Amino acid sequence: VQPTSTSQPPSPTPPHTGVIIGYTSQSINTANDFINPADGSASTLIHLPNNFVAYETACTHQGVPVHYNPGTHKLVCPKHGAIFDPANAGRVLQGPARRALPSVAIRVNGDGTITTG
Repeated sequence: VQPTSTSQPPSPTPPHTGVIIGYTSQSINTANDFINPADGSASTLIHLPNNFVAYETACTHQGVPVHYNPGTHKLVCPKHGAIFDPANAGRVLQGPARRALPSVAIRVNGDGTITTG
């Protein structure tokens, strides 16, 4: 009598984990807004010329929403003119803000999705 196995073959690994916030098909030099599932903050996914980055969009000066400027590749606060550099950890290039924008951890997955967490 042959022994029978009761074990199941392993389940396939999902192509990604986390919440989908975008896709690699997003055009270069564009930004798409989303809500960061980790803390509920308004955020934006930016496709820079050489990679994807994501930041929360509340200006660190007074919380006014910043916007991506595709001409300068920077995030700009319309209230007081603060400028942040998404290609360099969201650092402040021009005040009155003094703190960098908080980044959002993202993963670019092999299946073309971009997820948080």
